[in-house]
Amino acid sequence: MYLRFVCSRVDEDSHRRLGVFQAAFHLLESDVVIEGEDRAAVRRVLDWFNENLVKPERLSRSRKVNAAPKAISWYRRSARDHIQRMHRLCILLDKYGIATHTIRCDRPGVIVYEDDHQIAAVPFRDTPT
Repeated sequence: MYLRFVCSRVDEDSHRRLGVFQAAFHLLESDVVIEGEDRAAVRRVLDWFNENLVKPERLSRSRKVNAAPKAISWYRRSARDHIQRMHRLCILLDKYGIATHTIRCDRPGVIVYEDDHQIAAVPFRDTPT
């Protein structure tokens, strides 16, 4: 089982729900007034992920250099620290009106990248995203 954390907003490019990281960056860059400690807490979570989660090297089924990145990232169920911090980030986003959801899936698509904590997969047509 894999988990993906999303919000309700649909990304204009991918036509899939926006991931929680993207939503957090949008919140920090927006005109929304964020309480000082909440802003710092969002930054701490994002900084932790920058240090503890590898950015997937490949996001396409094609090995061509300019191939369109179609894959989306999912956490392995065993990535407990990562999932716990994602829940913290979701609580903060929810506080500022950004509704978040957790998607659980056994068939995320064609896996194009994987490590101990996550996979990146090009979704099947029926994969919930």
